[in-house]
Amino acid sequence: MFIDNKGKLFGKINLVDAVVLLFIVLAVLGACYRFFYANKIMQTTVSEMATYKVTLTGVRQVSADTLNVGDKLFLEPSNQFMGTLIDKIVVPNKNNIAKTNGEVVEAVVPGRFDVKMTIEIETGTEPVLAANIKNKLIVGNNMYLKTRQLLFGVMVEYVDIEKLQ
Repeated sequence: MFIDNKGKLFGKINLVDAVVLLFIVLAVLGACYRFFYANKIMQTTVSEMATYKVTLTGVRQVSADTLNVGDKLFLEPSNQFMGTLIDKIVVPNKNNIAKTNGEVVEAVVPGRFDVKMTIEIETGTEPVLAANIKNKLIVGNNMYLKTRQLLFGVMVEYVDIEKLQ
């Protein structure tokens, strides 16, 4: 009915030719969608600026001095860029110590410091990259960050994400 005894569709076009023609039309439509329509959708996503605070505890003075405002921080072991250090506060490390009478008091640990850092990163318009960064920036999450000179473990204490216009 649709295909005659010569293998022609409706008696006019060969079935193999029809399949090839359909494949070419679908490929052209897919390319048009990818390069014109889908590209506009990705460009309209809004970039976000994430500011987060982390604490590095119990380090020596030399390690605290190695961290400088403006340092680029990367996630260990993936080397993913995690932001720029925009503020650093160094305070003496305090810990609970048991006295000889059994009383527990908070005291300064000699030679040890806590570094409270504020880090800023623009997540960009790439949805996968932005989601990957946000998954790491969860309050209470522990992660390892590194600079060119130092590798250290920190805990996320605060996260603020704002949309850029």
